[in-house]
Amino acid sequence: ADTVRPVSSEDGTGILFDEPTATELKAALLSALELYADTAALQVIRQNAMQADFSWDAPAREYLALYRSATGAES
Repeated sequence: ADTVRPVSSEDGTGILFDEPTATELKAALLSALELYADTAALQVIRQNAMQADFSWDAPAREYLALYRSATGAES
């Protein structure tokens, strides 16, 4: 959930569900099948996923800034 953005958003990359229940899983699977049938929408999701930055660069900078803030360390 920290790397997948819902397909309903402009920069969506996948299908999520909140609770690990059969009902939520079924809804997610049905959404996936609908998306698969819509080739234009599926292409957009694929492009979004390929362009997404999954590196640790930004999170590492955020963690370092938080650490420095918490410890009073300077840059």
